[in-house]
Amino acid sequence: MNLRELRYKRVLMPLGVAPLLWLACLFASAQSPEPGSEQFIKQLRENAKRGDANAQHSLGFYYAIGNPHLGKPSMKEALSWYKKAAEQGLPEAAYKVGFCYEYAVGVSRPDLPEAAKWYRIAADKGVPEAQYKMGLFQATGQAGLPRNSDVAFVWFRKAAEGGLATAQYEVGSYYKSGFQGMTRDQVEALKWFLIAASQGDERAVAGVEFQRKFGGMTAAQIADAERRAKEFVPRRQSQ
Repeated sequence: MNLRELRYKRVLMPLGVAPLLWLACLFASAQSPEPGSEQFIKQLRENAKRGDANAQHSLGFYYAIGNPHLGKPSMKEALSWYKKAAEQGLPEAAYKVGFCYEYAVGVSRPDLPEAAKWYRIAADKGVPEAQYKMGLFQATGQAGLPRNSDVAFVWFRKAAEGGLATAQYEVGSYYKSGFQGMTRDQVEALKWFLIAASQGDERAVAGVEFQRKFGGMTAAQIADAERRAKEFVPRRQSQ
């Protein structure tokens, strides 16, 4: 397994939960084949070939992780099935396609403009990870996109509201520093740092400590930020 495929497994494997949940619903009866069995994979392939987007997504997942009834893991095959699912509008699949093009997983070389195309599809349908990627591309002017911190912040904010800790930290940083002429708001900064820190983001943990000790905030402002953080509820992804 090469470094690109290892990166895929570390970053994208958590997104395999979605196809597995779908599979659990599809094969929930007592007569259903054992997940991963020969009959299971056969039925999954049949559904995928008939055009079922969820089956295509799940088949791509099995090609990525490997299955004895599919042969050795193949990111090229995985990408092919992810694309089919993405072309039918499955947002999680579109994100995976974007990731593969960004990091050259299943393709010969990175292609950032192509990655951005698929990330945008997923981002528009509410995938926080894709929204974060769009924010990074806009913030740095990569993937053929113009550098625009205002647009980047909009994407980071969407991802943060979707529950992504890395994006929550970015939003907190924007509010803390007043980046690119943005109005500083130390209460909002602490709020987003607190939310991200609750998910284990180490940078956010440091941000919380800094805001409390050196942010020049009153006790009332700190309490307000803590209240806002407690009231935060991530938005649901659109379908």
